Amino acid sequence: MNNFKSLDEYIEYLHTWIKNELDKTHKDGVVIGISGGVDSAVCFALAKLHNDIKKIIPVFLDINSTQLDKTCVKDMETTFNVIIPTIDLKPMHQDFVNLLKITNKLAVANIKPRLRMISLYALAQENNCLVLGTSNADEIYLGYFTKHGDGASDICPLADMTKNQVFYLAKKLNVPTSIIQRAPSASLYEGQTDEAEMGLTYKAIDDFLEGKEIDTQSLEKIRKYHTNNLHKLSGLNVPLKFNNRK
Repeated sequence: MNNFKSLDEYIEYLHTWIKNELDKTHKDGVVIGISGGVDSAVCFALAKLHNDIKKIIPVFLDINSTQLDKTCVKDMETTFNVIIPTIDLKPMHQDFVNLLKITNKLAVANIKPRLRMISLYALAQENNCLVLGTSNADEIYLGYFTKHGDGASDICPLADMTKNQVFYLAKKLNVPTSIIQRAPSASLYEGQTDEAEMGLTYKAIDDFLEGKEIDTQSLEKIRKYHTNNLHKLSGLNVPLKFNNRK
C-alpha cells in the first residue's frame, strides 16, 4: 500500500477504486457472496461505504452452512440495515455429487465454492454488475482458495491486505462483533477452520508477508503452499507457440 499514510486512507481509496472499476466497465454495481466471514463482510462494507454505488447485491448461498454462518449473516443484516437473500444450493450440490459419483471429501467440499461462483456470475450478468471477490493477501499468496471457485472474481479489493489488516478494517467499518470474533473458516465442512486446515496461523502468514522472521516450520509450510499452488495464481497454462505457420 505504497503512498498511503494509513489504513483509514486506504479504506477511502478502496471504495473509490471499486467505483472507478465499475465506471471503466460500464457496470451498475457489484454482486457479492456473503459467507458470514470477515472478508466478505469487509468487502460489502467497503462497497456500501458512502451509499453511492447504484447496485450492491449481497446473497447468502447456503450449502449446508453452519448455524454460526447464518447467525453472522443475520447480524450483517441488522448492522447494515440490509436484506441478504438466502439461496439454497444444497439440492444442486447433492445432485452434482450423486451424478458424478464423487466420494473424495475435498472434491465434494470444493464443488460448493464453484457452485457459488456460477451463481454469482449469473446474478452479475443478469444485473449488469461485477463479481466482488473476497480473497485477501494471505489466501492469494498461499493459493488457499478453490480454483474457479472463491478464487474467481472480477475485482478483488482485499488482494493486498493481510488478514490482520482485514480485521482492522472490519472494526473501522463496524462489521458485527460476532464476525470479527469467530475463527476464520471457509465452512467447507462442519468444524472446519482455516488455521487448523492449513496447519498455519494467520499471524505467521502475515508476519512472512510483512518481511518479519517466523519459525522454520511455518516458513517451510508457507513456501510449500505457495509452490504447490502456483497453478492457481497464473493465467491459462498454454504451451509454446507453433511458429512454422505459413
